[in-house]
Amino acid sequence: MKIFVTGASGFIGQHLIRLLQEKSVIFIAAKHDVDICDLSVPSDVTHIIHLAAESYVPDSWERPENFLRTNTLGTQHILEEARKASAHVVFMSSYVYGPPAYLPVDENHPVQAFNPYCLSKVLAEQLCHFWAKNFDLNISVIRPFNIYGEHQRSAFLIPTMMDQFFDPECSKIVVQNTVSRRDYLHVSDLCHLIFLSLRCTGLQTFNAGSGSSFSVKDLWELMRFATDMDKPLCSSDMERKNEVSDVVADIRYPEKVLGWKPEISLEHGIRSLVRSYQ
Repeated sequence: MKIFVTGASGFIGQHLIRLLQEKSVIFIAAKHDVDICDLSVPSDVTHIIHLAAESYVPDSWERPENFLRTNTLGTQHILEEARKASAHVVFMSSYVYGPPAYLPVDENHPVQAFNPYCLSKVLAEQLCHFWAKNFDLNISVIRPFNIYGEHQRSAFLIPTMMDQFFDPECSKIVVQNTVSRRDYLHVSDLCHLIFLSLRCTGLQTFNAGSGSSFSVKDLWELMRFATDMDKPLCSSDMERKNEVSDVVADIRYPEKVLGWKPEISLEHGIRSLVRSYQ
């Protein structure tokens, strides 16, 4: 097994590279300063883990063309490189379900493009389906829900709240709203799912979540207890376009096919983050 990893310097990529090193797997990290649409993949790789992406949803409304170029056209380029090398592709998708029609959300739930980021990933998934069917590629599509862990970009909710807890100038924790519920998965659990998916054949799609949802207030309670700081939680009552009120992942399929289950509870993950901040 020889793995080519795009986006290796990103949040998920850093954790994945650490796991590959622990597993003593041969891998090549793609250069981060090369345009994804110009990236060359060595002909002797057996697997490509494609993590490189524009990922912050609010930014997609400001720069939709960047998201479509990187996430959609970039994925098409990687698929073509994989076809040339006959390599298995693991593609990272996310937020493709839109407002849930039912909970928990399984892999057969309809997908819909409700923001430019989502559109770029839905189109990229369609490319994965086409290349798998017409070029006989093995492709694993991973659909993470809300991933968190060390080294995550500060604009995301959990690091935003954590930064406020540890900022002596902040007397309170300010968030956009306190009621939205999300399914949070530690990045280490996601990386283990990615690694297990390398053995799949054909086209497979897996949800990556915990199977439970937590509100922003739940996060605050866990952080308050873990930090032993009693900063009040305040909401700016800001509404984001097409905001989803609640989402829970159905994770029975990756358990059935791969024997995968998340091992890090949200409480344990928050405690681990607090220790890293301290």
